[in-house]
Amino acid sequence: MSPKISIIIPVYNVAPFITRCLDSCIHQTLTDIEIIIVDDCGSDDSIKIATEYASKDNRITILHHSQNSGLFQARKTGVENARGDYCMSCDGDDFLDLEACQIAYEAIIKTNVDIFALQLQHFPKTLKRIPPHIYQGLWTGDSMRKIFSKGRDAQSLCNKIIATPLLQSAYEALHFVKKPLLFCEDGLVLLVASFFAKSYFGQNKVIYYYCNNEQSMTRQNSPEILKKKYDNLEYILEILQHLKKSFPQYSSFIEDYGKKIASALILEARLFGREAFLQGYKILKKHHFTKKPLWDDSYIQAVGLSLRYHFRWQNLARLIACILGLKKLATLIKQANAKKPNGGGGQATT
Repeated sequence: MSPKISIIIPVYNVAPFITRCLDSCIHQTLTDIEIIIVDDCGSDDSIKIATEYASKDNRITILHHSQNSGLFQARKTGVENARGDYCMSCDGDDFLDLEACQIAYEAIIKTNVDIFALQLQHFPKTLKRIPPHIYQGLWTGDSMRKIFSKGRDAQSLCNKIIATPLLQSAYEALHFVKKPLLFCEDGLVLLVASFFAKSYFGQNKVIYYYCNNEQSMTRQNSPEILKKKYDNLEYILEILQHLKKSFPQYSSFIEDYGKKIASALILEARLFGREAFLQGYKILKKHHFTKKPLWDDSYIQAVGLSLRYHFRWQNLARLIACILGLKKLATLIKQANAKKPNGGGGQATT
C-alpha cells in the first residue's frame, strides 16, 4: 500500500540545518509518509547525518546523484521515485510544521483539487519579510494558470501539496532540461503542472518555515552573481520557447511567465545601473518575449514586489521614480535598440 505523502528533500551542503529539517519530518503527526532524501553530492557531513536518521527510520530513503546537478534535478529525482499519493517538498535548510502533512493531506482530500497551496513563513520571525501572497479559495482552468504565469505566487513547491502523477507529468514534460538552474527551479515546474491540472485551492495557513541561509546563491546580490543569473535567464527563455512548441495552446501563459521572471531579475539589476537593466531587456527581445513593451507593467510590479518582501524607503522612491519616468525609460530602450552596428562600425550603448 502506497504512503499518503512523499516528502522530497534535496540535500547539498546543509549540515548545520539538516537535523532540524529531518526532525520536523520524522515527527509529523501524519505518520503514513515516506521521506526521500536526494544526495546532490555536497562536500560536508549532510548525507552522513541523513544516513544515521535512515538507519533508525525505515520511512527514509536516500537516493544518490553521481555528480552535483542542482535543485531542479534533485527534486526531479525525488518525484520520479515517489510512491506516495501526493508529493510535498522541503529544502534541507528549512523545516516543516509538525502538523504540515496532516493539514495538507486533509485539505487536498476535502477539496479534491490537484494543487493545494498553504503559507510559508520566514524564520527567524525577526526577519522583516511579509509572507508571500496566497491566492485563497478555489481556482480552475485559465484563472488557475494565471496564478503561476503572471501572479504573485511564491513560485515554490515547498508550500504546496500536489498529486504525484501530475507532478511526475510536469517533470517528464521538462525532461530536456539538463543544465543546472540558478533560479525558477520550482516556478517552471509549477507553470507546466498547471497545464495538466484542473484545479487549485489556496489557504493562508502556515505549514512551512523558510530559513535565511546566506550561502544560497539565490539569496546573494553582486555583479558577478547577476551575470550568472542573466546567463541562466537565457537558458530559461530557451526552455520556455521549447515549451511553446510542446504546449502551443498555452503560449500566452508561457510568454507571461518569461516576462515575470525577467522583471524579477531586472529588479536585482537596477542596483547595478542602467546597462544592467538594458541587458535584461535585450535578452527578452533576443528570445522574442517583447511583443508588448516590458516597461508597461512588469518592472513596476517587480519594484512593487521588492516593497512587499524587502520594504525600504529607497525602494518606494524607486517605484515613484519609475512611474514618473516611464517615458524616459522607454526612450532609453529605444536608444539602445537604435545603436546597432552598421557600416561605420557601431558601438555598444553606454
